[in-house]
Amino acid sequence: MSTNTPTDHNKAAHPDAATSPDSLVRFNAATRDDALKLVTHWCAAPAWASAVVAERPYTSVAGLGARAEKLWVNATLDDLLTAFAAHPAIGDVELLRTKYASQANAEQGQVLQASDQTINRLAAQNIAYRERHGFTFIVFATGKSAEQMLDLLNARIANPTTIEHRNAAGEQLKIMQLRLQQSLLNTASANQTQDSTQQS
Repeated sequence: MSTNTPTDHNKAAHPDAATSPDSLVRFNAATRDDALKLVTHWCAAPAWASAVVAERPYTSVAGLGARAEKLWVNATLDDLLTAFAAHPAIGDVELLRTKYASQANAEQGQVLQASDQTINRLAAQNIAYRERHGFTFIVFATGKSAEQMLDLLNARIANPTTIEHRNAAGEQLKIMQLRLQQSLLNTASANQTQDSTQQS
């Protein structure tokens, strides 16, 4: 994973605290351990997280997000798999049913009523995906119904694992960027985030 010095447009030696969100100022000033704790919540890839923290201070949340993305694109397979492994294994039917019940209440104008048949199939396909590819099915799940999640899973399960490494990495990037934005800009409540792995 690349840990090269960041480009000037992403970072400066003395960011202007007056124009930076308080949360970004605190992130820049935090101890390495505290900053790592936050960054590994965004994405649990250790080498990637260490590089993001090492390249502080950042002048803007947008700049931080751009640099985090560039580092993620250059991450090693080991780092990708470590990040994927941080997502909970799926297969608990009651967990899936509970998730969709809460999502239906959280999203305005969207009624997500997953049938038992869909929930059971989703759980079974998640297990089959993990057995085939060796890691949990990763998808940016915000706003998706159980039926949509099942369609996506069915579309991807037969892919070669090398393709699924890339697909999962792309979905993980979306999850990471949402978590980054939420933690530094408070754009949404974390407990309403359907950000996962298909924790569907």
